[in-house]
Amino acid sequence: MLLPEGLSIEALTDGLFRADGFSRERPVWHFASETASEQLCAQFGTRDLAGFGIHADNRQALDAALGAAGALWQYVNDTQKTKLGHIDGLAVEQTSDALLLDVHTRRHLELFEDSQGRPDGATAPRRRSTSN
Repeated sequence: MLLPEGLSIEALTDGLFRADGFSRERPVWHFASETASEQLCAQFGTRDLAGFGIHADNRQALDAALGAAGALWQYVNDTQKTKLGHIDGLAVEQTSDALLLDVHTRRHLELFEDSQGRPDGATAPRRRSTSN
C-alpha cells in the first residue's frame, strides 16, 4: 500500500491494520492529481485523459483516484528503472456501472458455492458425468 509521507496505515484505519512491511511511504506530491495527470499523459502520449474517462466534468470527483494512479505510476517507474511501454492506458470504473450484490444474495444465488458451502456454484468447474 502506498501512503503519503507522514500518514500511517494505523492512523488511516484507526488501528485496524498494522504496517507490517506491506506499506510504503511516498512523497506527498506523488499523490497530487495535477502531477499525476501530467505524468500519465506523457506515458500515454495524450494531451489529456479524456479518452480514458477523465473529463473536466468529473475531474474533481476523480481527484483522489487520479492522485492514487499517479502515485502508483511514480512508484512503478521508480522501482522498475525501465521503459514501461506496456502500460498504455487506464480505466475509470464506477460502482454505478455494476450490480452490487450483498452477501446474502450471493449465497442464495449459489454463484461461488452451493448451499452447503462447497465450491460447486455457477462459476465452479462442472464435472462431466459419463454413463456406460
